[in-house]
Amino acid sequence: KNSDSQNVLIYALQCKNNIADIINSEHCTEKVLLDSDKNGANIFMCACLHNSELTKYILNSKYFTEKVMYDTNNNKANALSYAVNNKQDSLPTKYILESEHCSTYLLQGVYYSFIAACTHNSDSAKLMLKSKYYTKKMLSEENDTNSTPLMYACRHQPKLVEYMLQLDDLTEEDVLYKNKEGMNSVMYLCQYQPEFIHFFERSKYMSVIISDFKRNVGCHLKLYY
Repeated sequence: KNSDSQNVLIYALQCKNNIADIINSEHCTEKVLLDSDKNGANIFMCACLHNSELTKYILNSKYFTEKVMYDTNNNKANALSYAVNNKQDSLPTKYILESEHCSTYLLQGVYYSFIAACTHNSDSAKLMLKSKYYTKKMLSEENDTNSTPLMYACRHQPKLVEYMLQLDDLTEEDVLYKNKEGMNSVMYLCQYQPEFIHFFERSKYMSVIISDFKRNVGCHLKLYY
């Protein structure tokens, strides 16, 4: 490892060297894939964040194991957490979800992977929702501020909101639920993405949204017609 605790694979990724030769080497092992940088990230996590082609290559390596897939960094983030934080490419997420090592547990890890997907990559979020490992518990996932995936989608990925509003598992409670700041998903969309408020207006939830608004006039919610 170098002074930044990077092993040869992580260093090669950053320098864009031929990692395939290293992974195919007789000296490569599961331990090499598990070696981490100072943040606790192994080469597979780094690949998921930066390089979809390498992500697939490592997944298909004879040294790749379930242990590598479920490894976590210093903040308990797993490889899927890194994949959904890749803002440019949803292929790493796709490859993980299609892997024989994937499971429902991986999607519901400590690091709020679905919330991260709703924040950074709408295509990755849709892949998770369509995955055979999806469960409706993902929709009610909360972080330390009691904020939900729909709230983050309303703030950062408004086009994902339209898709989520059509899900059978989404409930009125999910739409109206308020976090510690007293904000719900509708309020966030009005505040951050008002040009997309018609997604709620055209949804089956509009009547309960209006009823809730009438009960809580003090929230200053502005509906755009």
